[in-house]
Amino acid sequence: MKFLFVTPSLSNGGAERVVSILSSELTRLGHQTDIVIYFKKDEEYEVSKYVNKIYLANSESDYFKISHWNRLSMLRKIIKEQSPDYVIPFLWYVCLHVCVALFGLKVRIIQTVRNNPATAPNKKLLRVLRDFFIKCSYKIMVQNNDQKRYFSKNLQKKIFVLPNPVRGDLIDCQNKNDTDKTIIATAGRLNAQKNFFMLIDAFEKVYKNHKELELRIYGDGELKEDLQKYIDDKKLSETIKLMGRTNDMKSMLESIDLYVLSSNYEGMPNSLMEAMAAGVPCVSTDCPTGPSDLIQDGENGLLVPVNDASAMSKAIEKMLFESDKNFFGKKGQEFLYSNFSQEIIAKKFLKNLEKGD
Repeated sequence: MKFLFVTPSLSNGGAERVVSILSSELTRLGHQTDIVIYFKKDEEYEVSKYVNKIYLANSESDYFKISHWNRLSMLRKIIKEQSPDYVIPFLWYVCLHVCVALFGLKVRIIQTVRNNPATAPNKKLLRVLRDFFIKCSYKIMVQNNDQKRYFSKNLQKKIFVLPNPVRGDLIDCQNKNDTDKTIIATAGRLNAQKNFFMLIDAFEKVYKNHKELELRIYGDGELKEDLQKYIDDKKLSETIKLMGRTNDMKSMLESIDLYVLSSNYEGMPNSLMEAMAAGVPCVSTDCPTGPSDLIQDGENGLLVPVNDASAMSKAIEKMLFESDKNFFGKKGQEFLYSNFSQEIIAKKFLKNLEKGD
């Protein structure tokens, strides 16, 4: 079969990471795979050399110089030329672009839901548009059953659940923290969804009794200055570090002792999956949607209520100082590779397509 993915870039996001992993694995399994990418960015996720990458523009600035109509025309032309069996757009606005660009063509579009569909996109009109185009699509791919249940019973007949795949090389991670610090880390866009302010509050509570702790926040975004000011005001700048973006998750995960996810909501959090796959013990909010599909509380990690700094601080303390954190890390790793390896997910993807053909 021939697949064509569409994504804004191959950098800087969980959806883009999934595109890189899934397209490469489908190619390894003998299928032809193209990726249409809106623009090039530095430090792109690695893909198989057999995956054909097609860029609409050489940079983000060049892309936005192109009119909306011309972007859609370019997208339509490329997809017609490539003639794929399935077109798979990632991110809700890309799904809208593809549906508009391919209007009138008999193309099997597999829509993707990459976040909590009740809140993303954040405007009702955009959610209405998304739902309309979803109804017109061949199939819909969601990340978990909570996302599937958002849609009507009738529409659920076209929906299949495909969790994010995890990279196979993370199983080889070895802890290399050679500092005298116990390092806690988190990663994600610096925005309200990730609720890093709550995490800072929770860390502050634990730090009062454990001065050997250090918190590293990886990512970039619109709240960077606000977060830094919040850290500075608490006089914690020596022990809470804004690290910026990283594409080398493996090295980051090898350097830490605990991974924490503090989000208010998610789709299927790649960073949490990768931390578990690397054998790092994890604490997460029990937010919609995703973490409860990965963590069985008290068995392979710890879950806490959303936006509860006190509960988060207690869970961090419990994991680091009252439990066998290595046991939690091992159990998490076993669970991830038993259920979410890139080969398992790619084969599940193909099996779901066979059901509809």
